[in-house]
Amino acid sequence: MFKLQETNLFFAILRWAQVPTIRFLGKDELTEELFLIESNRQRVKTDGELAREASELFRIEEAFAKQRQLAGVRVKSPEGGKAVEAVGKKLGIGEQKVRQAVAVVEEVFSKQ
Repeated sequence: MFKLQETNLFFAILRWAQVPTIRFLGKDELTEELFLIESNRQRVKTDGELAREASELFRIEEAFAKQRQLAGVRVKSPEGGKAVEAVGKKLGIGEQKVRQAVAVVEEVFSKQ
């Protein structure tokens, strides 16, 4: 019986060793949050999940935009731009939909 358990553990370790993983050492908390959201891109999401994701991405992109402003990056430069545009591109939705999603999520969570 003991040998069987050891064998199962051995094969479990072998399977675990073959799982592709990414080790991410973010430079700050915002980058880590963005990486986590981007890592879950392949999943089909409900409208509510998409709205919450848009809201979180918008919060993160606004913080990045503030950092770029403090660094003196112009809005029209390749790394500049509006936060709502960046979120829309990442989620594949328009700017108006992003604004609506953020407003709905803020409204819902402000009442809790």
